[in-house]
Amino acid sequence: MKTNLFKFVGGGIFLLGLLTTSCKKDEVLVESIAFESPTYSIKVGESKQLTVTITPDNADNKTLTWSSLDASVASVDETGTVTAHKTGETTIQATAGTISATCKITAYTEVELITLKPETYTLKEGETVKLNAVIYPDDAIDKTLNWTSKNPDIATVDSEGTVTAVKEGTAVIEAAVGDVKGSSTITVEKAVQMVHPASLFAEYNVGVTPGVFATSHNSADNGYYNFTEAQTACPEGWHLPTQNELYSVADCYDGSENIVQHCKFTGSSDYSDIPEKILVNGELRDFTADYYTTTKGVCYALKFKDATNEYLSAYRWTNAATDTPFEVRVRWIKAEGKDLTVQDIANDDYWNSNNESDIVLQFPAVGYKYANGNSSGIDMMSYCWTAVEEAPSTSGSARGLLLYFLKGNYVYTGAFAASWRCSVRCVKDN
Repeated sequence: MKTNLFKFVGGGIFLLGLLTTSCKKDEVLVESIAFESPTYSIKVGESKQLTVTITPDNADNKTLTWSSLDASVASVDETGTVTAHKTGETTIQATAGTISATCKITAYTEVELITLKPETYTLKEGETVKLNAVIYPDDAIDKTLNWTSKNPDIATVDSEGTVTAVKEGTAVIEAAVGDVKGSSTITVEKAVQMVHPASLFAEYNVGVTPGVFATSHNSADNGYYNFTEAQTACPEGWHLPTQNELYSVADCYDGSENIVQHCKFTGSSDYSDIPEKILVNGELRDFTADYYTTTKGVCYALKFKDATNEYLSAYRWTNAATDTPFEVRVRWIKAEGKDLTVQDIANDDYWNSNNESDIVLQFPAVGYKYANGNSSGIDMMSYCWTAVEEAPSTSGSARGLLLYFLKGNYVYTGAFAASWRCSVRCVKDN
């Protein structure tokens, strides 16, 4: 501040000069800085202008200096604009004089694409498959998947992406993060139930009335039919066995020109790796079998041998005794029994254990009848027609194929005069 000084002398005025004086004002300093929020989330590639409040409002110097603890994650310019560069976290600091404040920045990437592997898959009813989700980009901040089945009656999916086939059809499985979704198409096929072929044979022969099973193995309850009548004697849902279905309960043909009775009730014999063709679930499959006969009127076998051994079975045939039918006992041992030998199962201890799961079929020794009605082979033989017609014999009479058990001899299949009357044992339709 400048002041002019004057002096009055003898009625005159004289300027003495200038007097300079100063009145200094006190500076108002920044006392605090506060961010609008302590944390911010910014998508990678995007920017955000940060806002702070400075107190007091009349501070003389409110110029801020900005800095980022990790500029590779997010940088900040001189105006407080933050730009996210990659997924991660950093701290932004705003400073005015000796006062500063910080906030936390989370740079994030959203899920852009979800791909499910496998994209298509086929299951059978009851089977499961684990779907894997490939998420892009890999550093997305939230990759929590929400799994859903568009067709839960066909296939369901759990929170881990494991799909379970329910019934035949097609289902779309989705995995989503927000609005981003990936999908997989699951085709469910009807399950082929593993059923042992021997278990499809009826418990009893057809009785005296066509289409009705006998209620016991007594000869009086068993019907006798010629080859033609036998073709329609089974009840609805059952049929006469084919030649290859027979081999699930009887002997097998080794493919040689000489007919061999592998399954015997007399003497001792030992056969290994005999080829056999057996009908399994409508499919004719190649197996091999081992046979072993003791002198006790009992024959043993390991049948259904192949690379999988999924139908591997232990067999035991016993000879007929007084008032006792021929018996076939089958134990489905599957691949778990692949190390067994036929000699291992040729003892009573093996068959006396776990016998509740065995398939037991009895074939009564009711013999057969000639065309004139006379009986033969009662208590000695069990003859059952099959659906196979053999070529005519030299006499010109038609002949049908049989499954037969001969007391004291063997179990086998062979031809018989079509006019003679034999038992009928049916096989359940698949």
